Amino acid sequence: MKLSFSANPPPCLRYFAFWKQKSKSSELLSVTDKDLTSRHSDVSLMTNRQSMADMSRVDGEELPLEDPTALSLENCKRRWVKLIQDDPNIQIAVLGGGIYGCHFAHVFMRACEEVSACTCEVIGAKLTLFEKDLTLFSQASGKNSFRIHKGFHYPRSGTTRRMCYVDHAKFCRKYPNFFRAMNDDAKSPAFAKVFAVAKDQKTKLDYEAMRNIFAGAKYQGGKSMWDEIDFELWNEEISCSADASFKRQQMEALGLNVDEIDGAFLVQVEPIMYADEPRKYFTESFAKSPFVELKLGNRVERTDIQECDNGNLLIHQQSFNFALNCTYNQAIPLQPDNHAAFYDICLSVIVAEKSDHGNAPAISFGLFDGPFPSLEPYDFANKEDLPRELHSFKNQNLFQIFDVELSSIGRCYDPKTAYELMENWEGKKKEGSKEYQLVVQKIWDKCEHYYPRLGKDFELAGTWFALKTKVEDENASRPLLLMPDRNVGHHGRFVQVFSSKLTSIFKAEKEFLDLIDSIN
Repeated sequence: MKLSFSANPPPCLRYFAFWKQKSKSSELLSVTDKDLTSRHSDVSLMTNRQSMADMSRVDGEELPLEDPTALSLENCKRRWVKLIQDDPNIQIAVLGGGIYGCHFAHVFMRACEEVSACTCEVIGAKLTLFEKDLTLFSQASGKNSFRIHKGFHYPRSGTTRRMCYVDHAKFCRKYPNFFRAMNDDAKSPAFAKVFAVAKDQKTKLDYEAMRNIFAGAKYQGGKSMWDEIDFELWNEEISCSADASFKRQQMEALGLNVDEIDGAFLVQVEPIMYADEPRKYFTESFAKSPFVELKLGNRVERTDIQECDNGNLLIHQQSFNFALNCTYNQAIPLQPDNHAAFYDICLSVIVAEKSDHGNAPAISFGLFDGPFPSLEPYDFANKEDLPRELHSFKNQNLFQIFDVELSSIGRCYDPKTAYELMENWEGKKKEGSKEYQLVVQKIWDKCEHYYPRLGKDFELAGTWFALKTKVEDENASRPLLLMPDRNVGHHGRFVQVFSSKLTSIFKAEKEFLDLIDSIN
C-alpha cells in the first residue's frame, strides 16, 4: 500500500488506547476463540500466571515472603536501609533520568523514608539525579517497544533469556501500576503476543530449534518456558494434519501470512508498559521527597567531575560518595571488555487502527529469528497526556512497527556523532524528504508482507527516532554490565551501568549494592 505523508509530520509521537473491551477470555481472539485448544486444561486464556490483583503495591511492600521473588526484593530493600543507617548522610549522584536512574532513585528514596520513620534523628541522605533533558524518560526509556520480556524474545542468548525470566517477576511485583492489570475488566489486557518463526533463508533458527530451546529452558523448578506458552498455533505437524485448513483460517484471522511462517505460538505473560505512567509516577514521587533532588536540564560531562583525596566525587562542585552513570553509555562512555558497543539510530513507525477495521482485533506479533518485523501496542494510562499532534488518533488503537533490519537507519561508534545523525534524520522528517519517506514505506511494505491485514486495518500515524546502545554479539545478547570506571576515579566510586532490558534494573541494583559492600 502506498503511504500518504502529511506535509509537516510531528517531531515526536506518543499514544495508544488498546483493544476494545474483552473482559471474558472467550472474546480475546475473536472468531478463533472457541477453536483454540489450550495445552493446559487447568489454564484460562486470560493468564496461567498469578493475577496482578494478587501482587504487591508499587513500593514492593506486603509481599508473601515465602516467594523467592519477594525475598529478593525484600533483601535489596534491607540492604539499602542498612546502608543509610550506617551513613545517614550518604550522598549519591545518578546521571540519566531513564528507567535505570529512576529505579535507583526510587529504591533509595523508599529506604530513606523507612529509616526516617524509625528514628528521631535527621536523615541527611540524598540522591541527586542529573538529567540533560527537561523531562524524565525523554530518550530510550521513553521510546522503545515497552514490552516487559520474559525471555521468549531471546532464543539465541541463554544469559539474556534467564535474566529476562527472573527479572520479569520482580518488575511485575515492584511496578504493577506501570501497565494494565491482567484481570482488569474495564480495559483489555495488553499482554497477548504471537511469536512466529519466519520461513526465510535469513532465519537464524527454525521453529523446531526454537521450540526445543524453550522446552529445555527451566528456570523455575521443573517447569520449562515452553510450559508457559498458551497456545501452539502453527507448525509442520499442524500443516499436515486433518485440521490444517481450519488452523490456517485461524492464523489468517489473526492477520498473519501463513505461507511465510514456519511455526507460531501465543504468549500472554509479557505486559506492555505504559508510555506515560512511569514518567509521571517518578516525577511526582521525587518532587515530594526530601531524599531525591531532580536536576533536569543538567548535562554532566567528564570535565564536570573531579575526584577528591578521600575518594568522593565533585560533580558541578557538589560532593558525592558515589556516582552512577545510567545514561545508556551515552555520556562519559566506556567500551566494555569482550563486547563491541555501538550506537544505533532507530526509527519506529506508528500506525493507527482504523475505526472500520472489522470485529477481529489486532494482536501483537514478532517474527523470528532474524531481520524481520514486529507489531507492538503503544499504550498510555491517560489519554489526556497525549501530545497535541496525536489528538486526532485519541479514539484509535495505536501500535508500533519495528523492523530488525530496516528500523536501524544509522550506526555510530561515538554518542556525539550518533546524536548529530539522529538530529539530521529529525530534519529529514520535518522536511518530508524522499529518503525519510522511502524508509517508512519499506518498513510498512515488509510488515504488510507478513501481516496482510496491515493496509486494510491500519493507517500511518507517524514515527519517532531513538538512540539505542547495543553490542555486536552474534547471539543477540543484551548484557547488563556494572563496573567502576577508574578512568574517572581511581577509588572506584564512579560506577558505569551498561544497561540491558527494562527489567534488568534489579540485577543492576544488586550488583551496585555488592560493589558498595566491597568498597566499604
